[in-house]
Amino acid sequence: MKRRLINTVLFALLFTHGGFLFSQQLNPSFEIPSYKSYIGLNAHYEISSSSISNYFVQQYLKGGYIDSLHKQWMFAGLKKTNYLGADYNGSFIYSFNLDSTKSPTLHFFFKYNYYNHLDISFTNDLAKLYFDGNKQFAGQTAFFNKSSLQILTYDQYQLGFTKKMNHNNSIHTYGVGLGFNNGYNNTIIQFNEASLYTETNASYVNLAANYEVRRRNKDSLDKLFFKGVGASLNIYYSYKSKNNHIFNFQISELGFIQWDHKSQHISKDTLIHFEGVSIPDIFNIENPIFENMNTDSIIQEYTVSDSTQSYIIPTPASIYISYLHSFFEKTKVEISLLKKTHVHFDPLIQLKLQYFPNPKHLVSLNFSYGGYSSLDFASRYQIKTGITYAHLFKNGLLFNIGSDFLNGFLWRYSSTSQGAYISLKKYIF
Repeated sequence: MKRRLINTVLFALLFTHGGFLFSQQLNPSFEIPSYKSYIGLNAHYEISSSSISNYFVQQYLKGGYIDSLHKQWMFAGLKKTNYLGADYNGSFIYSFNLDSTKSPTLHFFFKYNYYNHLDISFTNDLAKLYFDGNKQFAGQTAFFNKSSLQILTYDQYQLGFTKKMNHNNSIHTYGVGLGFNNGYNNTIIQFNEASLYTETNASYVNLAANYEVRRRNKDSLDKLFFKGVGASLNIYYSYKSKNNHIFNFQISELGFIQWDHKSQHISKDTLIHFEGVSIPDIFNIENPIFENMNTDSIIQEYTVSDSTQSYIIPTPASIYISYLHSFFEKTKVEISLLKKTHVHFDPLIQLKLQYFPNPKHLVSLNFSYGGYSSLDFASRYQIKTGITYAHLFKNGLLFNIGSDFLNGFLWRYSSTSQGAYISLKKYIF
């Protein structure tokens, strides 16, 4: 009964809702002739952790059985503070120009994005408590200070333009996009201080927590389309020299969402003292023993608020920098740095070794380090290997598919990242 109570409270506070989010721009480095317009579709997903293996994550998400051995393997890989992030994104873009010349330099675009994002920070004690109960903490205190959960789902309608300029045999390309954000779902839970003490003989437990919850969720009775509204700014710059040095800089999703007046805000500093129930005969348990046990009232008291108020959050923004150089006719090398803000995402460093068997085919071997899986140089399995294949068809159709986490699919028990992406783009010349 104690374990059921503890898991009820933890589940209600931390894992009541789910969702995944995010993307990155997928543009293989082909030499594209001047075009009048194009239509593109992109899709991308990623689930990464600083300590939990892909196998464990997959079993948990699909509701599969996780035996004691795999739990112990997971516990052994935990750090004092752990992170798990998940993103998936889908987008549609249409770019066009109003210039009648064959080499237009100004393009306008409309883009629709759909974002799902999950970001969790948790202590090793919290993971052990959630997956294996509090028996292991008899006579001890389990701490889960500074643990947090953020879930965000929204879509975006973006308008913008790109402008290409030639100067001294070099090409400069500028781009700006303004997006309107429509929020669907948001949950933010932050534990400032939290702990659970289990008495040595399990006669009682003390759960102390100082936490804050902000939440705007989809309700079956809620027909509002705009539960949250906001805006985002996107900035792009590219420089290509006459010696084929290409530099890219991009800031994406620098914006906010303001959630409406139906949003909940809960802030509590509380202590729950729960004493055990005496059972004289375990073979003759009668209903009156548990008639006062009402876990619904606990959820109502500590996770639901009758008061509502509007609040504002920043959207997870991205800063992306890359440098690409053609060393030989069929070989290009690109190095890039990606940083996401307002999430537990360390700078992601990536190296791409690109090979072109012919001008229409690309195969790229990718190495990356950092991101949700952290820049902890003492950790194993953090260097991620990926592969990309792209093909430019004669009719202007560009197909691109790949994964930055190939080792995550091959070695699920040791790798902590998984993901894949695919894109289609049709150029009209």
